[in-house]
Amino acid sequence: MSDIDHPALTDEAAIRFPSFTSLRVAHNALLKRHRESGDTSEFLTEVETFIRQGQATGALLDAEDDRWASQSLLDYWSAVMYRVGREPPDATLAEFDATLAPELDDALCPYLGLDAFDEVNHNIFFGRQRLVEETLGRLKEGRLLAVVGASGSGKSSLVRAGLLPALKAGTLPGSQEWHYYRPMVPGSTPLANLVRLVQPSDVGETESVQRHVDCLQQDSGHLLRLIEELYQVPVVLVVDQFEELFTLCDEDAVRQAFVDNLMGLIQAPEARHIVILTMRIDFEPLVARLPSFPPLFEEARVRVTPLSAGELREAIERPARVVGLKFEEGVVDALLRDILGEPAALPLLQFTLLKLWENRERNRVTWEAYRRLGGGRQALAHSADQFYAGLIPEEQVTAKRILLRMVRPGEGLEVTSNRIRRETLYQAGEARDRIDRVLDKLVQARLVRLTGGGTMADAQVEVAHEALVRNWPRLVSWLEEERENVRQRLRLTAAAEQWAALGNDPEVLLRGALLDQALRYEDLNALEAEFVRASQMAVEESRRREEEARQRELKQVQQLAEEQQRRAEAEHQRAEEQARAARRLRLLLANLAALFLLAAGAAVVVVRQTRENTRLAAEAAVAGTQAAADAKLVAALDAQATSVAQLATAEARGDEILDAQQTAEASQATAVAARETSQAQPTVQVPVTPTPFPTDTPEPTPTLTSVPTSTPTAIRSPTSSPTATFTPTPSATATPVPSAVFVIEYLECQLHGSARGSVKGQVFDAAGGIIQGAGVEIWIDGARWDDPANPAKTNEEGWYEWTLGLDQTIRFVALYVDGRQVTMAPEDFEVKTQAGCFQHVNFRLQSPEQQ
Repeated sequence: MSDIDHPALTDEAAIRFPSFTSLRVAHNALLKRHRESGDTSEFLTEVETFIRQGQATGALLDAEDDRWASQSLLDYWSAVMYRVGREPPDATLAEFDATLAPELDDALCPYLGLDAFDEVNHNIFFGRQRLVEETLGRLKEGRLLAVVGASGSGKSSLVRAGLLPALKAGTLPGSQEWHYYRPMVPGSTPLANLVRLVQPSDVGETESVQRHVDCLQQDSGHLLRLIEELYQVPVVLVVDQFEELFTLCDEDAVRQAFVDNLMGLIQAPEARHIVILTMRIDFEPLVARLPSFPPLFEEARVRVTPLSAGELREAIERPARVVGLKFEEGVVDALLRDILGEPAALPLLQFTLLKLWENRERNRVTWEAYRRLGGGRQALAHSADQFYAGLIPEEQVTAKRILLRMVRPGEGLEVTSNRIRRETLYQAGEARDRIDRVLDKLVQARLVRLTGGGTMADAQVEVAHEALVRNWPRLVSWLEEERENVRQRLRLTAAAEQWAALGNDPEVLLRGALLDQALRYEDLNALEAEFVRASQMAVEESRRREEEARQRELKQVQQLAEEQQRRAEAEHQRAEEQARAARRLRLLLANLAALFLLAAGAAVVVVRQTRENTRLAAEAAVAGTQAAADAKLVAALDAQATSVAQLATAEARGDEILDAQQTAEASQATAVAARETSQAQPTVQVPVTPTPFPTDTPEPTPTLTSVPTSTPTAIRSPTSSPTATFTPTPSATATPVPSAVFVIEYLECQLHGSARGSVKGQVFDAAGGIIQGAGVEIWIDGARWDDPANPAKTNEEGWYEWTLGLDQTIRFVALYVDGRQVTMAPEDFEVKTQAGCFQHVNFRLQSPEQQ
């Protein structure tokens, strides 16, 4: 009820005015009556009644200014009565009596808390007159208005309770005749919501909504034609929370069609249609996604700035005057000191004023109530603590989880509110009825704001004000505990949205620890779940390819190992054969030496025996009995000659030496036996010429011939550039002559699971065997490799291996084998590391015949 509804009371039962404003209204009425009727007896009676009621009203006035003003009015009418000679009643204001203040009905509450003002609240919407006039001025010049401001800055209230009532009142020429659609929000289906807004209410949705949606997507002028078929006057279309076009709508084509039709509406030359948008400033960069729209948006933008101290005082006191609410002296000033300078101060101010209204004493807001709430900054935190303490333990857990989902950690310690869809709260598997119960309590306690959408699925929830996030110690402590988890959770959401915006680009899928962490979340929405599934499938496919590559590599290694084993076995067999041949040769030489000595001794014996046999033969001839001895002597000589011949043959046939030796020994034994038999016969001297014995000729020692060092050898480069060459050059510290040339072969990259590049190399000899212990001198990105933890030295399998960063260049400069160095030409052989693969390089020893 307004003060103007309380004229001067003439009923003696009503002994006081309800407020100073009512007293002043009665005073003005008396002045008018006085000018019309003069000092009549009836008029003076009314003046006496006014003085009595005004005097009694002092019991209701606690403000010094109101009391002084009231006393001045009473003194004025007392002087009028004195002037006409009539004694006035006592005009001294009564002392203030709080118990006499009137009770104000709760329905008269002039403050909305955290809710936005609407047209029905325009009579209590104060403090934004300057900004309302600025927006009206913009609409005089243009047909698009974009109201942009921070969360809680009062964008929607400005449009709904300030701008629209002013337009409907005819502030602009002819604006009272325009057609005004009710404000809409885009939601997840902005085109369908737009059709439902503009089409006649008697047209069934199933008949036309989808048809019109298809037309809107195909034709940017369809909205204009649809409206002009219904109205011949300009229309005003308000799109509140324009950011939902990006946060809830996932289809670029639908988003673009929505904006194109709005642009077609405001660019129509025939009628002056108007479009008004409201948008949170932190989503303003998203407008750049809409081609050709950013210049129009920039030109039409009006920023909602914080209220000044005078505007805040007006927003506090003027609604209170409408319903007769009083503030104890100093309370408003203290409230201004607390609120002024706070980000998005309006919601915090309205919440505090609402709590003060609820804790009023009759029609007064007292210092006691203000202190009990904790002042303007702490009212929200104290209310939150009282709410939380009133929950049962299981509801406290649910409330904590809900509130943490509604915050977004920023840079440093900054935390902002995060509007989310209500449906996402049910995805963690918690009981739905308990979530609804706790959420309803949070909304009723004005700690959480519930925003309806075009459909039930579009309903969103958010923390009522960011001041709660910054100033509620309990929530601050939760955030400190969960800060990293919340950031990681929001990073997953951002990654999923980026993946969708890039057309499901596989390059932005999760891998490794990030994917493992995402798999632990139980509250994934549909997009996040699809993103995680795609990441899993990509990882599994990558692992499958890596396993196939590993199997191929393993098979190649096995084949190489088998080949090397066959070569080793062949080398081992050849070495054994050579060792056996060497042993046979040594044995043959030893036996030949022994046989030579034995043959020499046998020759001496034969010479002596020959002489003895000659003597015996002579004696036998004389005696006539020597024939048998001569025959034995001839047989012995023949056997001896055979032995000598066998010894000579054994020199070339080492494998028959043992048989020859045995034969020689047998012949010697026969000769000795013959000699012993013939000793009893007469000796005949016969001259005998010694037979020369063959001697061994050693085989020549094999020698290695060095390959000329000036012979260039082609190198197979990893790129398509011309074939590089290298020439072995002497070392800086020595001048060794290399005995061979190394050919470097680049075998391309082989896939593996590391995100870093690796280079492997092996040194093979001319026969394909791995040379163990070979060294290599390398340079990485222009600097010589000298990491003691990763030396350039082959391991037990003959591999060099270096693990590098991506896009690093490894340069092979020199190889070392058995102390010899082969230095490459200035065109160094280079390999550039790549992600996910080994770079294989072979250094092969090339024999002189292969060059």
